[in-house]
Amino acid sequence: MKIDKGGIINDFIEPNRNQYTIPVYQRNYEWSKEQCIKLFEDILAAHKKDKYHFTGSVVYAPLKTENKINHYVVIDGQQRLTTIYILIKALSDMAETEAEKDALYSSLFNTDKFNQYNLDEASKLKLKPVKSDNNQLLLLMNGEKSKWIKIVEFIEIILYSVILLLKLKKMILILKLVISMMVLSI
Repeated sequence: MKIDKGGIINDFIEPNRNQYTIPVYQRNYEWSKEQCIKLFEDILAAHKKDKYHFTGSVVYAPLKTENKINHYVVIDGQQRLTTIYILIKALSDMAETEAEKDALYSSLFNTDKFNQYNLDEASKLKLKPVKSDNNQLLLLMNGEKSKWIKIVEFIEIILYSVILLLKLKKMILILKLVISMMVLSI
């Protein structure tokens, strides 16, 4: 077993041509509002102190490479990964410019600018939860009604409150920077 220190966004979610699958034996996404609040409070506290935030361990293993997409199975850490993925979606929804939206979009989806990888709908998303959650995530990412929409709306309310509280126009970029500084063990 190898243990690496890395940033949850920069080293884990953001690289192109990776997909993380949550296997069927893992529980569905079940984080409560209280758990989301605790994560966001931790992120903001780390930002105030200009420190990294340890988000916990993410355990994963390589599955296969198909159409030049590296597939991994997530063994532990799926709740945090899913919450951060939803946070990035909320940030994307709130982005003020197309450049900000594009930067956040590249964290959520594998891209194939020159049609080199034969990406299909199933391999575009970088996170692939268990079947029932995957359907909800696909709906959410496509802007359709999902049972998770309440979580996204809740996250957006928190983000909006933080933006108003701190009166920073570029809070989205700052939050992305703070999230990219989050540390995890992989």
